[in-house]
Amino acid sequence: MKLKTLLKWYLKDRAGLFAAAALFWLIFSVVFCLYTESFEPLGYSWLLCLYFAVILTGADFWRYRKRCLKLQSWCWCAAASSEAEELPQRIEDVIYRECIRSIQTARAEESGRYREQALEDREYFTVWCHQIKTPIAAMRLLLGEESFPLREEAAGELFKIEEYVDMVLQYLRTDEQTSDYVLQDCDLEKLVRGAVRKYAPQFIRKKLKISFQIQPVRVLTDEKWVGFIIGQILSNALKYTKRGTISIYQESGNPRRLIIEDTGIGIAPEDLPRVFERGYTGYNGRQDKRATGIGLYLAKKIADRLNHTIEIQSVQGQGTKVLLDFSREETMYD
Repeated sequence: MKLKTLLKWYLKDRAGLFAAAALFWLIFSVVFCLYTESFEPLGYSWLLCLYFAVILTGADFWRYRKRCLKLQSWCWCAAASSEAEELPQRIEDVIYRECIRSIQTARAEESGRYREQALEDREYFTVWCHQIKTPIAAMRLLLGEESFPLREEAAGELFKIEEYVDMVLQYLRTDEQTSDYVLQDCDLEKLVRGAVRKYAPQFIRKKLKISFQIQPVRVLTDEKWVGFIIGQILSNALKYTKRGTISIYQESGNPRRLIIEDTGIGIAPEDLPRVFERGYTGYNGRQDKRATGIGLYLAKKIADRLNHTIEIQSVQGQGTKVLLDFSREETMYD
């Protein structure tokens, strides 16, 4: 606490005492003047009173400051237990201590209930995601055996369901301090081809061209998590590209900088700074009621944990370019 602020509060707290002292001093002076015509003794009395007043006020302010600092340090103590520095045994200090302990006890209980509820919710959604995969697999088998007019559309919608389930699982995993990261030297071309192969039926169904030009290069990363990032980028490109081409290539002069570019509807300039925020869907998301605003948020969060960088450049009505940089070899887990 600043000395200026402390002095301000001290003067405010002691205002009544100072006013009483000034009143007594005034009464003493008036009475003295009524009974004597010499002002020299009165002057000496004033100086003597002022001298002791300054000393006593300074000592009182020092005790006031020490007590306030003790109270502040005691309040900052996380547990407010016996480890905290004890305050002087004054009645107001005892009341402060009991109030603080009551508040911290209530806060700890509320925090415990919140953590317990969050853990239960996480376990429920994790179990649900794993259980829902069984009927999804059964539906995929049925679609493979049966042939009907809307089979391709049904397969596409089933693929989206699988994507959303995987997104929930990744969200649950990234929201905790997981150790599910296996860093190794990976072939970038293999990573990208795996993601493209997964979305190949969607390219065919939407009749979109894909341009794939990847030079051989190895990067230090986690194959599974980076596959998820690339998958989210491709998913967005497919969702917002009605016609044209989705191009995957490397930046000239830096083969570790991957670029995924589409010829879709693009992103509004006011939405670009917020595309990585959790739950933010922007103008395009409001047009597409199914948008969740979670995919790019997870991609950015995972990229940051792997010490990769992800950027988005876009011109509304012309397309979007996503740049994924694997240049930095160091990771937060080194």
